[in-house]
Amino acid sequence: MSTNHYHVGLFRHSSNLKSYPAGSTVFSAGDIGRVMYAVKTGKVSVSIDGQPVDYLGEDEIFGEMALLENLPRSATVMAVEETTLVEIDEVQFLNTVRQNPYFALQMLKILSARLRQSKVT
Repeated sequence: MSTNHYHVGLFRHSSNLKSYPAGSTVFSAGDIGRVMYAVKTGKVSVSIDGQPVDYLGEDEIFGEMALLENLPRSATVMAVEETTLVEIDEVQFLNTVRQNPYFALQMLKILSARLRQSKVT
């Protein structure tokens, strides 16, 4: 599920850009998560137990669960094609939530949709 362009745009000009070639791993299930990501360009796959459960592209976010809960990552994410990600740490995330309550609402919608999807699959 995508946030709208404005909200991801809050992070797009961050200096925390990371590039991943096709086939490379962004993070693996079990890794400690201290950041979340927004896809600036490219596409990633999200897998649980080796099975793809989602594909995310430009302006979509992922990795928020580990950041919010301070728990290990629940999925593995890999670049499907050459991908540039914006790395968002907890301080950036919390500042954005404080300054933009609508962004927090969008995050709740994303988390709700992902929870619903996980119960279907």
